[in-house]
Amino acid sequence: MQILVAIPVFNELTHVQKVLDKVLGIHSDLLLVDDGSTDGTAEYLAARKDIRLIAHPNNRGYGRSVIDSFTYACDNGFDWVITMDCDEQHDPERIPRFIREIRKDKWDIISGSRYLQPRKDDDLPPGDRRMINSTITAMINEHLAGASRMHFVGSRRIAPARW
Repeated sequence: MQILVAIPVFNELTHVQKVLDKVLGIHSDLLLVDDGSTDGTAEYLAARKDIRLIAHPNNRGYGRSVIDSFTYACDNGFDWVITMDCDEQHDPERIPRFIREIRKDKWDIISGSRYLQPRKDDDLPPGDRRMINSTITAMINEHLAGASRMHFVGSRRIAPARW
């Protein structure tokens, strides 16, 4: 089973080295999608030889970066994509937990959320993001007949057919 960790980035020079080093210490198949960074992130990533890189010439948006990650994974034989952000809010140390669940081959979608249990070091996301996440979660749960308790963030399986 081929698993790709994909990280969309835009102007993340202050975080990118630390995040990449942590991820690469855990998993070696790593794709970065630089979305037209102007703070030196693009140059830093282009100089690294231990990552896969898609570089947008200008900012095309987070959604485009995620779509490009899935397209890359489909085109290159990956079965799963674990998405994470580069601002140190998604902990790379949780990647092995995702991989353990992936290897069980029981799920089509595996999603993590730092909001399932209250923690003193996490503050809640903005209200509009909570509303969007709740709406998407409800739609997915309705479609799956309530068979899943998940939140819309984290790891997604690539569908065999291109979308």
